[in-house]
Amino acid sequence: MHKPGFGFREHLAMPALFREDDSDIAENWDRCWNTLESLPCRDLPIVAMHAEAARIVNSYRAVTEGRGIEHIEERAQAVYRLTVDRLAAGSDEHLNRFMAALDGALSVLRQVRWESPDRPR
Repeated sequence: MHKPGFGFREHLAMPALFREDDSDIAENWDRCWNTLESLPCRDLPIVAMHAEAARIVNSYRAVTEGRGIEHIEERAQAVYRLTVDRLAAGSDEHLNRFMAALDGALSVLRQVRWESPDRPR
């Protein structure tokens, strides 16, 4: 049985149609997502988890030069909405920790959206 909050992968898979040179970028963002999903299982305080998620997204953004970042942003926002709905139905510590990781990732992604793609952070 999987943990609540982690069954989203099959529903929010990365789009399958990438140009050949974009396949590495898609794989990098898939690895980024997998790393974000594993954060709630680590022994980190909530504040540290938020910061670690932001660091993870920034590091993958640097590796990909920001290319393809919209795919993880779409995925994170969709999962965030589903997680909010699940938390509204009842409290779950694992989902709360997952939400902290998503908050950290989305805080970076929201900043990135307003920056020029020609100006890496």
